Amino acid sequence: MAKFNSSSVVVATHDDLNAIPAGQYNLEVVSCEDKPNSKGTGEFTTVSFKIIDGEHASRRVWAHFNLGHDKQQVSDIAQKEITPLFRAAGINHDDLDTDYLVGERANAKIIIEASDRGDRNTIDHRTWRPVDSGKTAPPVSAPADSAGPSDW
Repeated sequence: MAKFNSSSVVVATHDDLNAIPAGQYNLEVVSCEDKPNSKGTGEFTTVSFKIIDGEHASRRVWAHFNLGHDKQQVSDIAQKEITPLFRAAGINHDDLDTDYLVGERANAKIIIEASDRGDRNTIDHRTWRPVDSGKTAPPVSAPADSAGPSDW
């Protein structure tokens, strides 16, 4: 069991639990984790990001990609959603692995989705761009000649 000094406990404020405002954010990949889906028919990849600057620096957001789904169409969609993240992070070779993303940076639009548990943030997968490109650059997209799985 973990032990700690009670004087070092950091209590989350109400603001830390609220959704952050929608907008473009510079993000850094903190971790990538493969997890089984709830039906046990495949797995998905959770990518954890932290905001690296501005008023909401250090706040976390997550993206989920069904890369190991038992339905090929679902996996293909996930690959089309994650490939622009690799490109925006400057990872351009053909052999892509989510482990390459850890520590890399990209810019994306964070949006707010309403749910029965309250508002939550999600990343618009169509808006990945390099951090240094500024807010007016077009999003980075998968190469036109790629047909999903060939990028993997």
